[in-house]
Amino acid sequence: MKRAWAIAMLTWAVSVPARAQVTNQDTGAVFPTIQAAIDAAGFNETLVLDPGVYNEALVVNQVVTIEGAGVATITASSGYGVIDIPPTLGLTLRGVTLSSATVRAINAQAGSGFALEDVVITGTTTTGHGGGIYAPDTSGITILDVTFQGTSATLDGGAIYVASDT
Repeated sequence: MKRAWAIAMLTWAVSVPARAQVTNQDTGAVFPTIQAAIDAAGFNETLVLDPGVYNEALVVNQVVTIEGAGVATITASSGYGVIDIPPTLGLTLRGVTLSSATVRAINAQAGSGFALEDVVITGTTTTGHGGGIYAPDTSGITILDVTFQGTSATLDGGAIYVASDT
């Protein structure tokens, strides 16, 4: 009886999937969510995502790099975007997929900047401008090896909307 119970518990423990985690590459600290890692990050630190799906809308309140260590998908259903970058802040994003059926992927506010590398933006939409990326009056944008799939906007820029007053 004890042996059967022990085997059952071992089988259950092995079959329960581990929750994806975020590791600050610079400090070694581990976080349960990307937002918690961003909130605790210092200037220009790198956050590494375990493979998995992260269902959270992010606000970048520090200049950071976010990298996927495998297949990492960030998805959100509320907010201004899957990732919101406030003015004067920046983000480097590598090796991840951004997905949402109800908001744009990146909402870069005036004065912010970002770099994307090896990123997939899929299924994002907005009733405004920029279904994939909205970036008016940003300070700098770099986009390398980015794939847009099924992004849409009611107004201009189904994939990317970039505008400048100058």
